[in-house]
Amino acid sequence: MNSRNIRNVGAQPAPAEKIAVTAASPYPEVNITMKNPQLLIPLSLDLASAGGELTAIYQYVYQSIMIKESRPLISETLMRIAIVEMHHLNLMGQMMKGLGGSPRAVSNFAGRSTPWNGTMPSYTKDIKRMLQVDLKGEQDTYHRYLLQSHRISDPNISAVIHRIAEDEEVHIAIFEKFIAEL
Repeated sequence: MNSRNIRNVGAQPAPAEKIAVTAASPYPEVNITMKNPQLLIPLSLDLASAGGELTAIYQYVYQSIMIKESRPLISETLMRIAIVEMHHLNLMGQMMKGLGGSPRAVSNFAGRSTPWNGTMPSYTKDIKRMLQVDLKGEQDTYHRYLLQSHRISDPNISAVIHRIAEDEEVHIAIFEKFIAEL
């Protein structure tokens, strides 16, 4: 066997181009100048409700594990999206702390505190249903963040939430593509 016949023996194939899971624009720095406990309520929902970042993280990690062998590209993309959602969770937590609160895994609404729990993520094992649930969650989150970014008067908080919404828009496109390719 000459050297031309043994090239790449045992070599892994070149990795496929990775799907972008974040928007291209940079994240604004979190810079809270004034405490505002009123803003803690919507941020607590963004952080720890059934439609919040913590739920998305757990759901995407669970799904990635469940489909790793059957759908490796989708699995790897879900794990990378979960990491982006962790960054969103971190930004939400920084804003909550800056506003005078604590980034606890508890959402507050209508005077009730609801701790985050493991019943909030979807545990469906059907790939199409899984991606449909993910798509719906990202669409709801995207619209909620856009609305919040327009309603919040603090320009820094508004800018951070708007930038997070840009990532959610990227995730929507990814899930739409995956569903169309099934």
